Amino acid sequence: MAKQEVINFLQKVKEDESFKAKIKETKDSDQFIELARSSGYDITLDELEAVMKENLSDELSDKDLESIAGGGLFGLMAKWSDALANFLDTLDRFKFDISFEVK
Repeated sequence: MAKQEVINFLQKVKEDESFKAKIKETKDSDQFIELARSSGYDITLDELEAVMKENLSDELSDKDLESIAGGGLFGLMAKWSDALANFLDTLDRFKFDISFEVK
């Protein structure tokens, strides 16, 4: 997994309002990943969840961690809109410091 690629994608979503708007328009996880890839980010949902969990664990509550670990960030949500809202809420609540060491 290319963690830096995921971090770059997260930073883009967080900082670029027009890109975030495109993300919000996705209808399902396939379209979400296709948008990421067509924008130059070769990532998967599993990689995205893993990086968010690993690098934000100090900032997340136990409930947030359980949600991500249990697939709740994307996987177990009944509706894509709920999963996407959960992702954006998790991302928006924290300031990304991309200067941390990528393992």
